Amino acid sequence: MVRGQKVNLRPIRESDLGKMMEWDNDSEIVKYLGKKFLSWDTCVTWFNRVSVNRTHRALAIESETGRLIGTIELEHIEWRNGRGELSICIGERDCWGHGYGSDAVQAFVDFAFHRLHLDQVYLRVYRGNGRAIRCYQKVGFRKEGLLRWDGRRAELDDDLILMSLRREAFAREAFALDSRREAI
Repeated sequence: MVRGQKVNLRPIRESDLGKMMEWDNDSEIVKYLGKKFLSWDTCVTWFNRVSVNRTHRALAIESETGRLIGTIELEHIEWRNGRGELSICIGERDCWGHGYGSDAVQAFVDFAFHRLHLDQVYLRVYRGNGRAIRCYQKVGFRKEGLLRWDGRRAELDDDLILMSLRREAFAREAFALDSRREAI
């Protein structure tokens, strides 16, 4: 288990899949993350594949009360190059905008750098997803580039921002955050 200040990250259980399917049918979530599961069978197949895949880590996000509120993943892990791609879904709408996402990202990135020994975590986020961008910036992610919208996705005409965070920058950011907390 990985602990944050507001959340705990734990392995995804088969009993979590129903809730994940529910989130995958939420139009606001699909708008920014895409449709992950086409059916219950594809959800179960995903779960079985992730549990044995060395290049993919997926954890459930629980609130401090133990309520399942989302998932966080590190995909495309390149062990030799020391990097992986982050994605997060806070599926429970009443938990949006309360700091659960940034706490989960902070805890998960710490896990990626210190327990998985990665050197870089990167992500893609739609430019119109301001809440997510603020979350990532709060943890220390910085813009690396921009993929322009090519017009093929009619439902979302938005560019993709590429962001990344290196272990050294995360350590500096964490030190600065701890210093600010001590000053309060």
